[in-house]
Amino acid sequence: MFTGIIEHSGIIHSLKTHAAGGRITIEAPTLKEHLSVSNSIAVSGCCLTITAVKDDRFSADLSGETLRKTTFSELCAGVEVNLEQPLTAGKEFGGHFVLGHVRRRKLVVWHRSSRILRAKYCSARLGHH
Repeated sequence: MFTGIIEHSGIIHSLKTHAAGGRITIEAPTLKEHLSVSNSIAVSGCCLTITAVKDDRFSADLSGETLRKTTFSELCAGVEVNLEQPLTAGKEFGGHFVLGHVRRRKLVVWHRSSRILRAKYCSARLGHH
């Protein structure tokens, strides 16, 4: 469980994808002391499990479902991502409860003439309404 308050960011070091899933490796120097295999971490709002740690980098496996329901497949090395550690007992709670489990994606559309933001449900890939 997460609070939704972003306290850290990281840079994608590598991202390898294939039909069944993939693996992302992120440089996270501000979290170096807190990175541990099997820990959960929210990466741009999506809950992932750390599968490897080396120096100030961590890796997480991405399932095919994660790739279909997030924008990870559209990212690349060098892109900055938001990072959040899970909520722990006794930690100050300043946000709201966020599970980090992605159910669907929305495409946000700006209508210039009406100056209204609208969110549309999308299928697995952005651009398919």
